[in-house]
Amino acid sequence: VAAPASGGEDPTLGLPDELLILILLLVPFKTLWTGRCADVCRRWRTLEESGPVTRRKRSGRWGAYATGLTRPRWLVGHSDAPVRALAVGPDGTLYSGSQDYTVRVWDAVNRTHIRTLKGHAAAVTALAVAPDNTVYAGSCDHTIRVWSGTDDTRPRILSGHGSSVLCLAVASNNDKLYSGSKDTTIRVW
Repeated sequence: VAAPASGGEDPTLGLPDELLILILLLVPFKTLWTGRCADVCRRWRTLEESGPVTRRKRSGRWGAYATGLTRPRWLVGHSDAPVRALAVGPDGTLYSGSQDYTVRVWDAVNRTHIRTLKGHAAAVTALAVAPDNTVYAGSCDHTIRVWSGTDDTRPRILSGHGSSVLCLAVASNNDKLYSGSKDTTIRVW
């Protein structure tokens, strides 16, 4: 965001607070604290004083919390590998896919790890959960793994893409799976 000309209009005036907070999350704490951000964005001081913005001590970055929400809860478990995909099941269970080749299943309310789904030979980049709790995970290994029921050890494998699977979607009537790939195709399963 460019600084306004002397006496000029704040370039952030047209942005909703929620979007402005997300943009400001990218600004290092020191820049905000020294007031340099206030030179560019006069709304920063208002946001800071109204309470939706707080600072995480260890990271030196700001975190935003919407009114009525609790502070974030950290779920740690992927072998120091970035999380690349998230999905929420119909029962509220959280699923995370990572560069450690796994899908982790979480009880988001209690912040506990339930189980780990294994089988991919590369990073998990896409997740979808069907209304019947069937879990679909796309990967850089060009496949989709399908876990249904309680058998976590033998997922069904859907092959056909020529490159990484980047996105997945389940039809609302649960009769089709759509997958998008880096190979520029969309497949219907």
